[in-house]
Amino acid sequence: MKKTLAILLSILMLAIMAVPAMAADTVCPECKMNTFIYYMTVTPNCKEEGYTLWKCSNAECGYEEKIDFVPALGHSFRDAYEHVDGGCTKPSFDHRYCAVCGYEDKINVVEAPDDHAWDEGVHVPAGCELAEHYFYTCTACGVTKIEKELGGAPYTGHDMVLISSPASCLDEAVNVYKCNNCGKEDTIPTTPVDHVDEDSNGVCDVCEKEIVLDEEPHGFYAQIIKWISEIVEAFKAFIAAIKG
Repeated sequence: MKKTLAILLSILMLAIMAVPAMAADTVCPECKMNTFIYYMTVTPNCKEEGYTLWKCSNAECGYEEKIDFVPALGHSFRDAYEHVDGGCTKPSFDHRYCAVCGYEDKINVVEAPDDHAWDEGVHVPAGCELAEHYFYTCTACGVTKIEKELGGAPYTGHDMVLISSPASCLDEAVNVYKCNNCGKEDTIPTTPVDHVDEDSNGVCDVCEKEIVLDEEPHGFYAQIIKWISEIVEAFKAFIAAIKG
């Protein structure tokens, strides 16, 4: 409430300042010859006071004078202080911001120790993706780091084994692989292909389904045949149009 009244009073004072306090025919107090004229009103802000500026009408004289000063408004902090924990490498402090000009008010500044307090570390043997290393944690701020073991074993890479495959040769699906070492799984999409029947027994050697002879072709090769057929038909239509 007090802050609001202060702002209202400042606005009132600005309105008063807008009216020149000197007569229009005031003589410049410096050169004693030219007219001293109203030039501008500078409004106060959070840090700087306001005033009315008068200047000599003669630019060569250059004399100017500030009058009718209005005190600075002061910062308007609406929010409470917020704590910032800088951890081990940056300062910690409490701060808040002025709602008008954005000025940062910072208190209780504590400089950082400039280094982490690392624990003894945990030894981690070589795995599929990481070489042998030590895993450290800062006991003060919780930050972690990894350092390779000097002369340690390199990473092994995954040993992926197919654990699931599509049951059909004609539909898009995925092959599922799993690492024997770490258990990580990965999937690889499959491309539809036609049935394979090398022993000519009427059963697909891949999906073990019975092959229907009048079944419409599927897969990559069937698509090629379709494209060729469309090109041939388009060429025939083109020739017929020329002859017609």
